[in-house]
Amino acid sequence: MYRIFNKIVLLIFIGILSSCTEEIAIEDNGFESILVVESTLTNNLENQTVKLSRTSQLNDTIFQVEQNAVVSVMEGSTVYNFTSIGNGDYLSDEKFAAKENLDYQLNITTQNGKKYTSSKVQLKPVPEIEDLYVESGFSNNTLGAQILVDVKGLNDSTNYLRYEFEETYKIVTPIVKVTKGEIRNYKTQLNGCATFDIVEVFKDSINDVCYNNRLSSGINLANTSGIGENRATRVPVHFVQATDPVLLARYSILVKQYSQSLEANSFYEILKDFGGSGSVLSQNQPGFVVGNINAINDNTEKVLGFFEASSISEKRIYFNHEDLEFDRPDYFEDCTPIKYDYNFCGGLAPDPPTGFRRDLLYTDAFRNNYQFISFDFPIFELVKPACADCSFIGTTEKPEFWID
Repeated sequence: MYRIFNKIVLLIFIGILSSCTEEIAIEDNGFESILVVESTLTNNLENQTVKLSRTSQLNDTIFQVEQNAVVSVMEGSTVYNFTSIGNGDYLSDEKFAAKENLDYQLNITTQNGKKYTSSKVQLKPVPEIEDLYVESGFSNNTLGAQILVDVKGLNDSTNYLRYEFEETYKIVTPIVKVTKGEIRNYKTQLNGCATFDIVEVFKDSINDVCYNNRLSSGINLANTSGIGENRATRVPVHFVQATDPVLLARYSILVKQYSQSLEANSFYEILKDFGGSGSVLSQNQPGFVVGNINAINDNTEKVLGFFEASSISEKRIYFNHEDLEFDRPDYFEDCTPIKYDYNFCGGLAPDPPTGFRRDLLYTDAFRNNYQFISFDFPIFELVKPACADCSFIGTTEKPEFWID
């Protein structure tokens, strides 16, 4: 399961709700450190995950995780224990898959002895992703690639859906060089104008093809209750702007479709309305959204989050930029060659008309990893690191699932 909640930051005001549907006026009560719980059990046989964190103040850039908690999930009389793996993540000690018609309940004891429990939930069946495809088009007057799904098997118990996705994209450098520049014999001079040799040598590896990925953020929901059919078509899942460099070469997206209860859907709808496309759980206290997790020690204590059990349907597609109906975007970096003139020293001297000074050549090549593309002494041409070595923005290791 991909984490829904990427980070907890205080960004917005959220109205205090007495239920998932009734809104009550906001009152300014000041900041509170509130336990944030993130967990969706799935029908996949896997180590299930619970994420525990704390709300933080608006100017606090440190992610506040909840450590050393005792976490378990009850499945009838069966108990699944969870162990912390760091960063607020708790992983079940054994793999298990949520099953239909069984009650699941999350229990937490924090390191200060406070106890929390969720409402009992049951696994919701999920309709099947019948088709996943891409179309070129506009969203909010912006051109790009629209990722759409067709869904089949809808009924009264599967009308509420939530989507997550993982994008994986191929990176091909616009400049391929088999050689690189090495700086040797660096000597500092009294006048501040250092000398050094630049030697052209063959690269150990030519990193001209790489891969990278990014996870979905925000909340993506679909409500099919008004369709009146067992199928839904052209449900929007994701939109990639035409200018996004992830579309330069080959692109893949894995879409996961989760079923939800009406209560879970209402909870996420409220967060979406308040949070927009930002963090899934975003709260600028004094506001609050009520989920299905309660404090046992103090029934007035607020807890943020929703524990649910959801079936998953998933599908992956690939496409190339040639499959789209708009111009190729620019590369991740500006790869215009930059000239440097070794004959001009550093210090306070102005840049020569033929390029930048020798001291900037050393700084960019040695410290900033700029890549040499020509060695016509005394003029050298360099480009930004990722222009000739994609490992600066991705990995050269091809994903196991990747299909060219």
